[in-house]
Amino acid sequence: MAAKRYKRRTYILTNTSQTKYIFSYFALFCLGLLVFSSLFSFMSMDTTTIIYDKSEIRVGSTPNMLVNQMLGSGWVIILIGGSLLFVLSTIMTHRVAGPAYRIEESLKKMLRGEFGFKIILRKNDEMKPIAHKLETLSMQIEQWEADIKKHQDEMMRAIKGMDLDETDRNFLLAKIKDIEKSRPWPHNPKKMQDTA
Repeated sequence: MAAKRYKRRTYILTNTSQTKYIFSYFALFCLGLLVFSSLFSFMSMDTTTIIYDKSEIRVGSTPNMLVNQMLGSGWVIILIGGSLLFVLSTIMTHRVAGPAYRIEESLKKMLRGEFGFKIILRKNDEMKPIAHKLETLSMQIEQWEADIKKHQDEMMRAIKGMDLDETDRNFLLAKIKDIEKSRPWPHNPKKMQDTA
């Protein structure tokens, strides 16, 4: 039976800098809009604009007419544009924040002594090379752990089979157990499948 794939439904992740980046995109958009409007107003300062609106003709300087139009019906466009920008920036930042979260969780697993897992990212996610290298490192550490454990078991069997007095045998077996205890994480050869 194929492993069940879970689709992440949370688009704004807590404990990440995703909200800061969304706000930065929005602030950059507003700043660009302000700069463009200011430049357009400055360049058209000496021009006159004629507006025909509801059977009424209005004549005025272009910057004043531009500000009046923006304060009038322009808010609807700004609101729609701001909402669209929020949605797009959330999707764009989630392509980085999601993988960053998965990589952080994978590092926590490795610090707990869990190795040999896969880091599953979505098709359009960023940071795939980093995740692949971390996954490779996890697999290598798992293999090294299994090799060390195998060699320790072989050494213990060899020591038990040697013609040594009890004190020497116990001393060597204790040293092998000390090596096991001195590792920074518990031995866990079981492969972990990470499907989140």
